[in-house]
Amino acid sequence: MQQSNRLQKLLEIEQLQQEQAGALMQQCKQEYEAAHAMHGQLKVHKQHYLEKLASARSGQSTPEMLNNLLSFLSSIEEALQRQQQQIENAANNLSKSRDLWQRKHQRCDSLHKLINRHRRNEVKQEQKNAEKKLDDVFASRADLSQVY
Repeated sequence: MQQSNRLQKLLEIEQLQQEQAGALMQQCKQEYEAAHAMHGQLKVHKQHYLEKLASARSGQSTPEMLNNLLSFLSSIEEALQRQQQQIENAANNLSKSRDLWQRKHQRCDSLHKLINRHRRNEVKQEQKNAEKKLDDVFASRADLSQVY
């Protein structure tokens, strides 16, 4: 089996791993975008309840109602902090998955180049072998013609 054929099988394995790394990167990107979207929604809710609190303070609201709003705003703030941590984790995962995909992509590219180089060398070697066979055939014919 020629070297280029053995390397081709390795390339196929690497391409599969590159595809898997690409799928992982896409999943990480979706998780990052979802975490960002959730953070945005929490900010909207926080703003809504801040406005409600301002309205309640200027209107006729009971202290219990104000405390409930403050407590809920505190919960939203905690959720925002947790969501910010999820965004950071998702960004880290996305970065790692992108790095993995780039390494796999670069490896596939390098293998493509190596396979092409081997194929060129194999073609050259086959041409040399064919020329050598022709030379041997002509040399043996020349030897036979000298005998007669």
